[in-house]
Amino acid sequence: MDYLGHNPPHHARYGEHDISVDIRDFRVMAGNLPKSKEKVLFRWANEHRQDLLDSWDDASNGREVRPIPD
Repeated sequence: MDYLGHNPPHHARYGEHDISVDIRDFRVMAGNLPKSKEKVLFRWANEHRQDLLDSWDDASNGREVRPIPD
């Protein structure tokens, strides 16, 4: 997760595709992914919502960001 100094936390990349998704409510803010990859992303993000929010908190407060498991 890259902390770029702005809220809300959001960003995923797959190959040449980029998508911005608010991880608090999974609203697509911009971009897209292939539909099959988008489904995988949302399933994974839903399972790891708290991990994502904790990582964002760590990054935005200058703490080390731990990897999130698959």
